[in-house]
Amino acid sequence: MSEAIDVKLNYENGYYDISIGSDGDLSKVSGLDTSLIVSLFANKRASDSEVPTKQYQEGWWGNLFSDDDFEIGSKVWIALNSSIEQSTISQIRKYVDDCYQWLIDDGYADSISVSVSSRDSSIVGVVIKFSKSNIITERVYEILNNTPDV
Repeated sequence: MSEAIDVKLNYENGYYDISIGSDGDLSKVSGLDTSLIVSLFANKRASDSEVPTKQYQEGWWGNLFSDDDFEIGSKVWIALNSSIEQSTISQIRKYVDDCYQWLIDDGYADSISVSVSSRDSSIVGVVIKFSKSNIITERVYEILNNTPDV
């Protein structure tokens, strides 16, 4: 994965921000970390059947400019509007698998392994393992539940 060039993100106080270099241009970094973060945390548009009304479909604005049917992001946000149960965990796992399928399709990974667990009623842990030419890269993310059990 080290052959890819990505826009660098800074993480501070729980937020990601694009890094701007001293020359005023976007900072770049070797690898796919920014793409992995955006793929998981950008909201992919929900279908009509996945949300109660059209106004709740969400979606990342950048997908409006896509020339094909590919959309960046995941639908994890849909599952996080429910309490964390085994069915929610299973749904999140499917959404994470789907949001990283492009890595296989574009040749950045040979396989992807996803595990999802509930840390408590407000945090979901996601572990993703990407394999390329027998080299495994692991990323761990924690996602806050929008409606924790009270």
